[in-house]
Amino acid sequence: MRLSMRTKNKIKGILVYTTIIVIIFVHLIPIYWTASTAFKYLEDVYNMPPEWIPKRPTLDAYVRVFVSRPLFHWVWNTMVLSGAVTFLTVVVSALAAYSISRFRFPGSQYASLMIIATRFIPPMATTVPIFLMYQALGIYNTMIGLVLILTFLQLPFRIWLLNAFFESIPWDLEEMGMIDGCTRVGAFFRIIIPISLPAFSAVGILTFIGTWNSFYWPLVLTQGAENKVLSLGIYDFIGDTMIFTNELCAGGIIMSIPSFLFVIFASKYMIRGLTAGALKGL
Repeated sequence: MRLSMRTKNKIKGILVYTTIIVIIFVHLIPIYWTASTAFKYLEDVYNMPPEWIPKRPTLDAYVRVFVSRPLFHWVWNTMVLSGAVTFLTVVVSALAAYSISRFRFPGSQYASLMIIATRFIPPMATTVPIFLMYQALGIYNTMIGLVLILTFLQLPFRIWLLNAFFESIPWDLEEMGMIDGCTRVGAFFRIIIPISLPAFSAVGILTFIGTWNSFYWPLVLTQGAENKVLSLGIYDFIGDTMIFTNELCAGGIIMSIPSFLFVIFASKYMIRGLTAGALKGL
């Protein structure tokens, strides 16, 4: 029996939506379990069979997180770190990507590839040399040191992203601006930057979220409470003899709120920035 095109399209649509629903469901299970565990007493966390819906819901874990730990200090450090890394990454990647897309110099056609190649080596493989270098420079256990390493790790892909976007902008726009009296720098600030705001938003959002969730480098390059960020603070709930799972989950939910809100209010700019470079040549 041969199916009509309309029937085939309906079946195809059902399969696509079913797949999307399954994928969303699978990704939401850990989030729901974390949120559910955060509303349990510690003794209820390990009940068997597991309680998908807390029988004795409580805010005890959240209270302990706020009262027993310097949560606001961790949040402040994380915000300072994320803001500084995001600002530096957007500025440096914009200047670098613009230079690669507009200026021609020996090897310029391979510049973007060479920058991406710096990430071919896993960053953790460079832990020992970076650790020794930071100690020699006197920036170990400082916020400046964290800002530098996290900016360095974010730059390659952000430059690559902005380079694709800048190459989709016709050179004629800058040329007309320069004819009207703009310098090269003036054309960049008055023409390119306003057009590129969606791309800058995408870079900023991705960088902020990546930095906000960073754990490895703050763990390696800081010690003590002064420069502790939120991810390391939550890690403290894993003790030597006891894991405070409910508090760990409560801290994880608290940590996810800024990123969640950030994405909700800025997602349209991120999508627009990520897709704009794909319009080149259309």
